[in-house]
Amino acid sequence: MMTVAEIAALIGCTTPPGAESERVVRAPNTLEHAGPDEVALLGSQRYVHLLETTGAGVVIAADSVELPTRAQSPVVLRVADAEAAFHSVVRQFAPPRATGVHPSAVVDASVVMGSDCYIGPNCYVGPGTILGDRVTLQANVVIGTDGFGYRWDGSAHVRVPHLGHVEIGDDVEIGANTCIDRSKYAAQPTVIGTGTKIDNLVQIAHNVRIGKHCIIVSGTGIAGSTTVGDGVVFAAHVSVRDHITIGDGAAFSARAAIAQDVPPGAHLGGMPAVNHRNFLRTAILLEKLPQMFRDIKALKNRPDE
Repeated sequence: MMTVAEIAALIGCTTPPGAESERVVRAPNTLEHAGPDEVALLGSQRYVHLLETTGAGVVIAADSVELPTRAQSPVVLRVADAEAAFHSVVRQFAPPRATGVHPSAVVDASVVMGSDCYIGPNCYVGPGTILGDRVTLQANVVIGTDGFGYRWDGSAHVRVPHLGHVEIGDDVEIGANTCIDRSKYAAQPTVIGTGTKIDNLVQIAHNVRIGKHCIIVSGTGIAGSTTVGDGVVFAAHVSVRDHITIGDGAAFSARAAIAQDVPPGAHLGGMPAVNHRNFLRTAILLEKLPQMFRDIKALKNRPDE
């Protein structure tokens, strides 16, 4: 529980004149569903109409939002960055971050693990894996199994041995059912950089090197020996081919297919991926193609004038 005064002190603002500074807040919630003992977020003008009907006792609102005049509460606390302020309040109600190894997890004896790591139910962490501090592996994560490597010998697919390992930096979080393959050789590990956040159901192949503070959303697959810079964002279901380099700060729209090197800061979308703005223009034009075809056909069928 927190009081209005405690929330205001935490987010660095003052309570409005006449507000109930000792009102007790028991939980965060959305504007649509909050009750009188809950706090909600109003971060955009787009949602200001909900202030008229919300049952929230306290609302954290951005300074940039123009508020309607209301005779009734909620207590409105104004800050420059409402979303950041709200999340700082939410953290006060969250349970402590879990640490340790779940009894159902399988962790090889050779694994090197930093402090305050959490390895969830049914995880597998393979030989030689190095985990930094505060690494989180959600349920069913698999780290350090063999990569998908085979060679055709003329009559059959023969497995290529994988003798390397995976290195995961500090503050990395990996979502449920994600798989990260070990590298072929110990000198060139598969690497996940510090602060990178990986969603559920992501596949990262052998010898991939992911930079720091990247975001990789569900369904994305990154093929072997690809190098990804710092701060790269992959939306859902992005496909990345093998042996390419992606520069710092690049971003990819959902379902993009990346088939060649990408320069720093590029924003791509489509299959194959192109400049994101061009991709959107093309998508709009595709809807118009049937009518364009009919118009062209009609022009061709007109008699010569």
